[in-house]
Amino acid sequence: MSKWMCSLCYWSYTSVYLIIFFTRGKIKMEGTLFLPNPQLLWEIKSNKAVIYLPDKEIGLDREGTDIFFQIIRRQPIIATTTEQEEFIEELMEYNVIMPYDPINPKFFPPGAIAVEITHRCNLKCEHCYVGTRNNPATLSLEVIKKLIHDMEKLGCYQLAIGGGEPTLHPNFEKILEIIHKSKIFAHIVTNGTTNLSEYLEKYANKKKRSFEVTISIDGPKEIHEKVRKSVKFEEIINNIKKLAELGWKPQIQTTVSLKTYKYIPKLLKELKDLPISAWAVKMEYPVGNARSHANIFPSSTEFVKMTSEIWEWWEESNLKRIEFVEDLGYFPPAIKKPAKKRAYYLCSAGVTQVTIDAEGNITPCTLIQITDGSTKYIAGNLYYDSLIEVWHTSNVLWEFRLMWPENESCARCGLVCAKCPATVLGIKGDIRKPDPRCPLQ
Repeated sequence: MSKWMCSLCYWSYTSVYLIIFFTRGKIKMEGTLFLPNPQLLWEIKSNKAVIYLPDKEIGLDREGTDIFFQIIRRQPIIATTTEQEEFIEELMEYNVIMPYDPINPKFFPPGAIAVEITHRCNLKCEHCYVGTRNNPATLSLEVIKKLIHDMEKLGCYQLAIGGGEPTLHPNFEKILEIIHKSKIFAHIVTNGTTNLSEYLEKYANKKKRSFEVTISIDGPKEIHEKVRKSVKFEEIINNIKKLAELGWKPQIQTTVSLKTYKYIPKLLKELKDLPISAWAVKMEYPVGNARSHANIFPSSTEFVKMTSEIWEWWEESNLKRIEFVEDLGYFPPAIKKPAKKRAYYLCSAGVTQVTIDAEGNITPCTLIQITDGSTKYIAGNLYYDSLIEVWHTSNVLWEFRLMWPENESCARCGLVCAKCPATVLGIKGDIRKPDPRCPLQ
């Protein structure tokens, strides 16, 4: 560390706390735009910024805090002293920021990739974002091999496999073999109607764990069968038990709407004795099949009421043996704990992840692309393009990374909210507008 900076490190498990002090000097440097690490959170303590990354905490002094604020607001930095220049280099070394070079663009590696390996499905769910397809596409095995290769080169090892119904891919068994032989860890998202345990049985006693499973259950039996159509609730429960016998206790994912969320207390009673690891709940998106009833999307007041009640029902259920993954979104006053601030990005789309659909299209988020309905948000195609090249150079992805909110409320907020551009696009027709669920707009 330079003589202008010192580091006090306090080890706590895997965390490191660093205090960076910054002083004055004399040299000039051209203005450069720096982008903050999308994984960081930050807060102000005694008028100084504290930055949180997955493996460390970094404390800044007041002058360092001023520069950090400029970076957060996407303002070009003009270093006028040697110490300022070294301070910025220190932030780069700690992986807090990265310079933006439009001629040779590079970005932080993605945290995860989502892939829709097929659009084939055995259900016609009323809220499905993919919608009904006359000729559902399926990714070729060669393209999936290419995806795994590119992910490893990018240093991204988390893969979400969905669809359609992924188990209907004609080479699903082979896909699992390819993943197991790689460094990739795959999260399989399924509707639970097929016997996934038959595919995973051969990996049950392996030392290397390459897979985890999420199964969709959108309410108690009568609601789930109504929403999902052509499904037998008991078959899904039996398939969950088969997976658990092999060592895979799946996560349950529940998609709720204004019409269905009130049935959650009954669902939690039905989940009580199931061999599951977690329960995740998220809002229905006004995309695909659900677009036909987007007019009943909750207002900000209704959303806060929904969120509060779901939390109350969860706490009353006393299901402490499983994890609660609340993915509805954090908007005041629905926040359950003090929120650290985030480095502003529209959302994770194109910033920490991308989606590859069953036609090979690489998009910041398939929800955004489907809502828009054009090719505007297609960054490339895996049949023809390198995922590595697309990740670092695509103008479509860089639009999301460089975007700064035009509205004052979002620009000045900085809370860790779950703004969804696809939802905003579906409801308001412009991804830059505030999320309709937020009461601060």
